[in-house]
Amino acid sequence: MITGAPTPNEGFYIAMRAAYIAITGYLVGYFGELRLNQEAQIRSLEANVQREQIARSLHDGYAQALAGVNLRLESARELFRRGLPREALAELAELQARVNREHDELRAYIRSLTDRDEAGSAARALDVATVAADGLQGVDRAGRAGAPHRA
Repeated sequence: MITGAPTPNEGFYIAMRAAYIAITGYLVGYFGELRLNQEAQIRSLEANVQREQIARSLHDGYAQALAGVNLRLESARELFRRGLPREALAELAELQARVNREHDELRAYIRSLTDRDEAGSAARALDVATVAADGLQGVDRAGRAGAPHRA
């Protein structure tokens, strides 16, 4: 129970509690900002890895498919030059079916990339909210721990 004016030691401890609370609040904010910066760097590195994977996938899959289409078109042209229009038309029909399959696969691949990006954006928003909530809880606990007790 506090009665009357605080003694010099009590005044010192009250001032130190306030300083500790201020320092704790600053550190929580500082470390929260460091965490967010680190997570941003990690996301940037992950994005670079994803870009490389996408580039590799496009090169190994769809660029190769286009090269194959080009070769088959050249083959159809050669069949026309040799006077074999039926064979050339059959080649073009097969080629058209292949292009349709590749187009469908490319659309599915693009859709999978968009779905992944939307899920990542929601996860990042949740991470930011978690950091903010953790920081506020830490400051609240520090404030309650440093508050003068009165009976």
